[in-house]
Amino acid sequence: MVATLIWAESGMYGGSARVTMFVQLFLPIAALFIGFVALLALSPASVSHPISTAELVELTALLLVTLVVSALVLRKTLAPLRELRVVMEQREGVSAPGRARVRRDDEVGQVALAYNGLLDRLAAEETRAAGLALTAQERERQRVSRELHDQVGQTLTVALLRLGRVVHSVPGELQEDFEGAQEAVRTALQEVRTVAAQLRPGVLEDLGLAPALTSLATEAAREGTLEVRRDITEVTGATPDQELVAYRIAQEALTNVLRHAQAGSVRVTLRSEPIESASGGVQLVVEVSDDGVGVHGPAGTGRTGMTERAALVGGQLSIGPARADDQRPGTLVRFCVPVTTGDREESAS
Repeated sequence: MVATLIWAESGMYGGSARVTMFVQLFLPIAALFIGFVALLALSPASVSHPISTAELVELTALLLVTLVVSALVLRKTLAPLRELRVVMEQREGVSAPGRARVRRDDEVGQVALAYNGLLDRLAAEETRAAGLALTAQERERQRVSRELHDQVGQTLTVALLRLGRVVHSVPGELQEDFEGAQEAVRTALQEVRTVAAQLRPGVLEDLGLAPALTSLATEAAREGTLEVRRDITEVTGATPDQELVAYRIAQEALTNVLRHAQAGSVRVTLRSEPIESASGGVQLVVEVSDDGVGVHGPAGTGRTGMTERAALVGGQLSIGPARADDQRPGTLVRFCVPVTTGDREESAS
């Protein structure tokens, strides 16, 4: 009957019996009690009534040995369960690297496998939901861009044309005011067009990431406040979402340099690198580095947005000093994401 119970608990998995925690706990404790029974049966030891001091010492020693051996067996058998609990508690998110190690084929191993499978399914669902969110966000950007260009832009254009027709026919004391209004409308129209272009990077859709980053660097250079250097190489194998995130991160990083870095120069880099891991592969790398005052204070919406975007496509973002200089350490924004292939071509600039 006991053998039947053990066999039923072991079960059959994949054509071979699996040693369960029940068996691992039951067999050592059963062997311990069988040994004690055999010891009592084969040895001259006995228990009288009333019990003597020597017999009480013997029974106490046997009880202590039983408890110690049982505790050691339980501790060793349940240790992987404690390790699995620690792994679960320390996990920061379903997309975080690493999974629970499966070193046993008992219930703990099966729980670890099920936990890893759950993480994989949740990570896949998170990636799918993130992709949908990114697509919805870009569609909304495109809608706003079209409305700015087609509605606000056209309205400002009409106002500019009307001001141009009447600016020379107004009395002299009002002409300066009309010319100022005309210049203000012209500036607003240019800003609307710039914002619309930033919301919808048409060059990225039409030509790809390398020309889009080249155009982005050229626009930053037109500001005239800093030197913009480019080290842009074609990288193949990236998905449209990965290219879009890389472009947005570079765009945000350049905007931060122009507004806050007080830098004299900035470098925009696009290249492919081999992934230093057992699995190998190639990753797309985008870097924006400057020689400004560096990053100070808590992360703002810009840095938070870049980090969230990188996570949406399974990439990694790091922001830190660009060089070892206490006065002007600069800032290095580095985004990398695995791609299917990573053939390098001649530099675009």
